[in-house]
Amino acid sequence: MTYYDPEAVVMPEYHSILYGRERVGEYFGQWFRNTSANRLQRQVVDLQLAGSYALEAGSAEQSFVLSGKDTVLYRTKYLRVWNVTDPSSARILAEIWGSVEYLDRSKLPVIPDLPSAPPGTRVPDETKAAITRRNALIRTLVMQRNGEAHARLFARMRSTCPIMSRCMLGPIV
Repeated sequence: MTYYDPEAVVMPEYHSILYGRERVGEYFGQWFRNTSANRLQRQVVDLQLAGSYALEAGSAEQSFVLSGKDTVLYRTKYLRVWNVTDPSSARILAEIWGSVEYLDRSKLPVIPDLPSAPPGTRVPDETKAAITRRNALIRTLVMQRNGEAHARLFARMRSTCPIMSRCMLGPIV
């Protein structure tokens, strides 16, 4: 569990959102108590750096025996966001996965929802101010019906996003 950030957010299939390393550890602990013969193989399909973060997308294949039942083959796709501010101690900030094909809920271990609440928001004042400026600019362009400038703004944002051309992140004007 050391790879998970203390404030990690994890979204397992068929389960509520888990907030924090402690809840993530409890979830995986219950998974392993309710299964045996676990084998997991991941294949990283894409890995992109975005400032202090790395975005990892891939596929995984896990086989396990669910408490006295047949072996289950669980093929998933996943996305992880890593904090790589210090590459020697990268931490998973967020993770989500889901089956690539229909998988009946009964094939996965029953893990009760764990009490978990989102951490308080800690957005730096300069980030809030930059978002406010960006939103004001967008509002002005829309009110002026200046579609050309509005489109250029989003084209510039898209071109600065290293992970996908359809990603709408970029420098704040």
